[in-house]
Amino acid sequence: MNAARIASLASMLSLALSLQFFWAAAVADTHRDLSYTYIRVNGSTGEIDHRDSDSFGVAASFAFSDELYLTAAHTKTDIDLYSANVDSERQRLGVGFHTELGNRTDFITEVVYTNAKLTFDQKLTEDNSDGDPASAIAEREEDTSGREHGYELTLGVRAMAGESLEFQVGARYIEIDGHTETTGYIAADYFISDKLSLGVRYEKSENSDAALFNARYHF
Repeated sequence: MNAARIASLASMLSLALSLQFFWAAAVADTHRDLSYTYIRVNGSTGEIDHRDSDSFGVAASFAFSDELYLTAAHTKTDIDLYSANVDSERQRLGVGFHTELGNRTDFITEVVYTNAKLTFDQKLTEDNSDGDPASAIAEREEDTSGREHGYELTLGVRAMAGESLEFQVGARYIEIDGHTETTGYIAADYFISDKLSLGVRYEKSENSDAALFNARYHF
């Protein structure tokens, strides 16, 4: 992890810690505890290197002590490149730790093993400038094969702001097969019942951004 990445991660964490003081002032009368045992489905739309992308994912979290929880996720992303469509699949499995910063406000950190696989659906276009039969467009699938492995480190803050509204802010450092990325995120979830919440999330890195929509069921 180079100095620039460390500085970026530190600045995002500083923002997260600053925002938690604002949230702490707003949660004095809430009675809902933060949950670390749930399942979540989400979809997103955004851009990667200025190319459109869409994704769908399923995630789960399971608290096995007062401060520790397991986290797992599977995400499939479609990227529309200029000459090809790219399908990306990523799995995540790791452990998280949370500790109370204030009233219904937690600091969280997660260490996660991750692997990813890319599959290309390449489009080959041949233009016939002599006017002979119309242009032929062939498509072929090419599997890049081999999964790439790495890890993720997440630092963030979760807080309840009232009885039904939860906020999150944080940063995630990702390294997969030598490629690194630092992503900042902010999210809000609204509880429509004791067990079910609906949420929105925005993620931003140097080369990508995405808006996510999710539904979470809490146990």
